[in-house]
Amino acid sequence: MSRLRTLRSRLAGLRSQRALLRAGTGWFAVGVAVLWIVLATFLVDWTLETSVVQRLVLWLLGLLGLGWAFSRFARPHLGVTETDEDVALVVERQHGVDTDLIAAMQFESSAAGNWGSTQLRTAVVDCVADFSNELDVYEGLDRTAFGRRAVLLAVTVVVVVAGVLLAPGHAGAFASRMLLARTHYPTATRIESITVNGTTVFPVADDEEFDSLRQLAVVAQSGSMVELELAHDAARSASDTSDSWFDAWFGPDEPTANAARELSELCRRQNQVVARMLAYSADEDLSPVFRDQRRIAESLDGLVGRAELDDIRDALDAARTAAHESVAAVGRLGPSVPHGQELEIELVLSGEIPESGGVNVFDLDSGSGTVLEFQKRAGESPAEQGDSSDDSAERATFVATLPRFVDAVRYDVHVGDAWTEPRLIGVVPLPVVSVEMQPTPPAYAARAAAPSVPGQLQQSVVEGSRIDFAVRCTNKRLASAVVEIDEEQYPLQPDEDRRTWRLDVTDTPFAEVRNAVRFAVRVEDADGLSLERPLQGFVRIKPDRPPRISADIKYGLPIALPNATRSLDYRATDDYGLSRVSVLLEVSKSDGSTSRDVRLLYDRTSGRPTDEITAAYTLDFEPLGLVEGDQLKLTFEAHDHRGSATPATAVSEPIAFRIGNEVEVLREMQKLDERAERDLDAIIRRELGIGESP
Repeated sequence: MSRLRTLRSRLAGLRSQRALLRAGTGWFAVGVAVLWIVLATFLVDWTLETSVVQRLVLWLLGLLGLGWAFSRFARPHLGVTETDEDVALVVERQHGVDTDLIAAMQFESSAAGNWGSTQLRTAVVDCVADFSNELDVYEGLDRTAFGRRAVLLAVTVVVVVAGVLLAPGHAGAFASRMLLARTHYPTATRIESITVNGTTVFPVADDEEFDSLRQLAVVAQSGSMVELELAHDAARSASDTSDSWFDAWFGPDEPTANAARELSELCRRQNQVVARMLAYSADEDLSPVFRDQRRIAESLDGLVGRAELDDIRDALDAARTAAHESVAAVGRLGPSVPHGQELEIELVLSGEIPESGGVNVFDLDSGSGTVLEFQKRAGESPAEQGDSSDDSAERATFVATLPRFVDAVRYDVHVGDAWTEPRLIGVVPLPVVSVEMQPTPPAYAARAAAPSVPGQLQQSVVEGSRIDFAVRCTNKRLASAVVEIDEEQYPLQPDEDRRTWRLDVTDTPFAEVRNAVRFAVRVEDADGLSLERPLQGFVRIKPDRPPRISADIKYGLPIALPNATRSLDYRATDDYGLSRVSVLLEVSKSDGSTSRDVRLLYDRTSGRPTDEITAAYTLDFEPLGLVEGDQLKLTFEAHDHRGSATPATAVSEPIAFRIGNEVEVLREMQKLDERAERDLDAIIRRELGIGESP
């Protein structure tokens, strides 16, 4: 049996106590550090009302501070491991016992049989066994650091517990805020509820609000993202087409190619905006997203009319629809107010009731802001405010109004010492409507057909044209659409998606336009909203001008011999083609008798009508049987082509001849020569400056 059993037992007890003191000293320091960091974080958060990002920074600083405190005050105590021999050395130094304790413990080990003299080993063990019974191994055990840190921890715990008991609301709010919730610390003025146009928006659970907003965005955009991908691919395809075979066969079409490339880039940007919107969190400011989305939608609208290939038009339609849907979806992230209606924010307060307060309203698009002052609602008893308890006497209702709400806003409430986080009020947008008119001119004027330009409210058409009329809404479905013409309303019929509505033009003035037409388009969307004012349009009649014809005599002699021939030049033109050109010969005899003869110069039988005829007509006087003293008048006549309608007619200035003898003809020719000589002399003098004043 070991003679040092008692000593070893006492040394083991000392080792345990030393380990316990070290562990307590180290972990007490950790506890104090944790509580002090919590108190410091609370003071900073309570004083500054930190944002989510700032709270994350506080978390990081707290962890860094805790790591430093652990390394500086706890690790030196927790990283120590002792054996019985280590403890024996400490006792030796404390009591000045040289190395006898260590020697005796080693001599008693099983390996000591090979060491030197057995008598010497036994003597040392016996000596130590005798005096160790009276040796106080616990003498000099330092409990100072342990006690000091225990007291400090206890005081800190008391302070924290007292604070929690005295201000449980602050403690609970601090705990929630450290979990990154949007909880506010209790204030003297308490916001019980916030109602926007009858919809309660506060209080509401953060998770519930976030989930509902995200779900709305996902539903609103699921179809749009598919449309955007299709539009993106179609635009690329159209751009490639414009750069390859289209250029090779028809020459470069830069406007179309540029429109296709611009559409492709806008689709790419649109996809990025949609992705940002779907990743929306309630703490983010949506103003940049909303502004980008609005600009993209406006750019897509600006591309209308610039794309001439059908596949680019189809892609543009899909992209425009998706972009306007995105604008509407962003605007609906929050309680929504119909466009143009009054915005009313109702606030129920308790606690210290201030005399006034305000709500800061910021436009999501421009970022500009204004302050709406709250007015205390008078004439309400506590029971009318929804509470019949004793506390109801401390409640009051405040109201702020905006007479006309037109765009989505971000708002926050400040009243007394209470305030709210920025929140959204969306707008139910008005329908974005465009008119499409496709005129089909009469067959004879087919060349006048022009492509439809969406959104164009004025159109010029050839009389008798048919106009196919449609209304398209790019941002939502419509419940009804009518066009009013001359105070009579004609309902439009919807396509399957109820975005495009078409007019059956049968029995309407658009079936065959004969006069100028004024029209107005009125629509109502699925939200019950109408346009702020009807779309006003006008269809003008593009005049089918009558033909024009002129004729003159070569050499200009108004007198002729009975057997002479004369050449007359004539020219006839018309907008859409000539159907007939003729000349009328009217003979007036010297005995007073007259005769008429119509000679056909051109007659359209088939094919495309001729727009212009320039020719010479040779007149032979001899077959007319004219004698000296007779007169002949020629009038050229042109008829245009107007299909089944009555053609318009134009006549030239009449050309008159008098039948004379040779002497009269020579006299007229001499007069012509003299007149020509005078004219030539005048021209020469004018060019040389002769006879001009100095």
